[in-house]
Amino acid sequence: MGINVFFDKDRDSLTFVISQPAIVDDTVGNLFFNPKEDEEDNDSEPITKANAMKLFKLQEDESYLVIIKNSLRFNFAIEHVSVGLSFRQTAIVITQHRNLCKNSKLAGLNDHMVGQFVRVLLAVAL
Repeated sequence: MGINVFFDKDRDSLTFVISQPAIVDDTVGNLFFNPKEDEEDNDSEPITKANAMKLFKLQEDESYLVIIKNSLRFNFAIEHVSVGLSFRQTAIVITQHRNLCKNSKLAGLNDHMVGQFVRVLLAVAL
């Protein structure tokens, strides 16, 4: 990752196409999603499965399209989760990065968004 990722670019998005819908429907749709646990979580609003999967847009050809509008935030989140941080820890650490670096591209991340990013990466990897 070079220094140019910190500057505004015309195109700061990532696009993924998942051509096997069963990966999204069966595997990713049920992974990391436990409605009972979510109801017991007092720190945040409950999340529905539909909300958890909102990045996945079903296309006419039955594939799924995912557009990540902020590649820097996505890449930071995936890097932090890949070293063992939880979704919540990742969101907190990236918020700290944003505050220290005053980088608005890192704003607005929460643990649910980190979970969505991980689902996308998993769907692409499978």
